[in-house]
Amino acid sequence: MSIRTVSQRKDIECSQGWDEINTFDFHSYIGVSFSQGPSTEKVILAPDVERKIKGGRLAVWHFSNTARSYWVPCLYAETSASVAKKLPANTGTCEIEYDGRLFAPVVTTWLCRAKPGP
Repeated sequence: MSIRTVSQRKDIECSQGWDEINTFDFHSYIGVSFSQGPSTEKVILAPDVERKIKGGRLAVWHFSNTARSYWVPCLYAETSASVAKKLPANTGTCEIEYDGRLFAPVVTTWLCRAKPGP
């Protein structure tokens, strides 16, 4: 599995006379978000800064020193299935660039930077 798609198996119990159809789906990557603590706790962070840029929008998150870790969950179309990864402890900022040509926000690029050294 790559982060570009996620697969999801649906377990369906059918009544007699009914058959399962299409119980294995692939869902396209549409973006990421950032959370404080594991994403299962659903503490999704809003960006600190958002602005228009050529062709879309840019959102920026600044992360402070905290005992709780920061995570990046990947989001997929038409499913609640997700994958998430803990960010390195020295992460200082993350940026997401969204495609402005689409009705729903779709991430074109994202990157995180370490906090400046001492």
